[in-house]
Amino acid sequence: MNWRLRDLVRAGAAAGLLFATLGQESRAQEPAELPPGAAMLGETIDILRAQRAGDLAVEARGAGSDTVELRLRNTSAKRLHVILPPGLVASAASGQFQSMGLGTPGNQPEAFGRFDTPGEALAPGFRSVPVSGGSTAASVTVPAGQEVAVRMPAVCLNYGLPDPNPTNRFVLMDISEYSSDARVQKALRSLATYGTGRRVAQVVMWHTCNGLSVAQVERLAPKLANRWELALADRFIEALDASSGTDLVDPAYLTAGRVFVRVQGEGDLAAEANRLAEAIDGSMVFGLPARVVLGADEPVASGPALYLVVSLSSQTDSQTTGRIAVHGLGRDRSWTNGGLAKLVIDAPASSIDGGMLTSAIDRAVATQFVKVRRSAQVEGGTKLVVENGLPMTLAGLTLDASAEGGAMVPFEAIGIGPLRSAEVVVPAAGARAASLELNGL
Repeated sequence: MNWRLRDLVRAGAAAGLLFATLGQESRAQEPAELPPGAAMLGETIDILRAQRAGDLAVEARGAGSDTVELRLRNTSAKRLHVILPPGLVASAASGQFQSMGLGTPGNQPEAFGRFDTPGEALAPGFRSVPVSGGSTAASVTVPAGQEVAVRMPAVCLNYGLPDPNPTNRFVLMDISEYSSDARVQKALRSLATYGTGRRVAQVVMWHTCNGLSVAQVERLAPKLANRWELALADRFIEALDASSGTDLVDPAYLTAGRVFVRVQGEGDLAAEANRLAEAIDGSMVFGLPARVVLGADEPVASGPALYLVVSLSSQTDSQTTGRIAVHGLGRDRSWTNGGLAKLVIDAPASSIDGGMLTSAIDRAVATQFVKVRRSAQVEGGTKLVVENGLPMTLAGLTLDASAEGGAMVPFEAIGIGPLRSAEVVVPAAGARAASLELNGL
């Protein structure tokens, strides 16, 4: 039975992302503006450092089982760009309700974390952004003397305790202050850095903080996570235990062996298929390194993983067509049929190179397995529901908002879990999936 028919959970998210383009080209005839003063530029500072320095008053309150509300009041005379680094905890000092591990402001309701690429995540200074830096991309700006409220996605760290409510106050701290367990520290910091679905993060943190196995979480909270999310949690825990020596899980444990591709051709296309298989081995497919499968046997992997069987069936002087059979691997270590995607490449097979094939695979699978439907007209465009039909979390997604093609609308860090959905807004009447990115979580 098709995994989507068996497992699809349509959980619409409550908030949309608004696509906008920022900035305009400056006009040569206009006089250059004077550079802003230091008070206008402000200071980029870690939230805990600002709090300790007395420049920022922080109040953290409960908002249910998956959200913490932060109220940030700037008590200094300068604008503050407040960094909320991975690994923050809202600690319940009384122990009468849940402490919460925090994600990233602006996350979709089903997402958790920043979705940094491995290069970004492992760069020096990821835990504390240098205050001399000019980037405020991961910050919340609080003007001098003003207060800003920020809702943070969160996961519970104390299984069995009551969920926090707005009357409950937390103490904000780094995970290293909350727990001396290096495994707990690495788990939360890695999840909040690399990004995943909120439900995957919850399963992992109940395991690391409270000793619950994934099977126990499945039994005690059967509605929390679907089987693919449980498999992702299992894989992360496996990577956590195999990785050592840094503050983060080695991303290679999360990205390697996740996408397998077999390329085959019918009749005269068999030789071209063999050539293309060699060309794409090790190439990036959906943002993950692909392994080419040779011989008759199915690949052996630790799930979740994708196995794509690309079949070239016909060609003309201007086009090559075929199909892609998509299979998913879960906790049971057996490949499940997910369905077919139509493959079309506007070139004869002899002219196709590895990059053309991987782009065509991305486009075909995105179109077939990421469904986009209109929900409502809203200010700024159209609200769309995006449904992820793949067994891994969508880290990024590009929609094509033009009927003719080419009006690309990218959504980074979208964080739609396997067989779940989210809402986005595009400045057009509708859109369709054009490409996708996975991060192995």
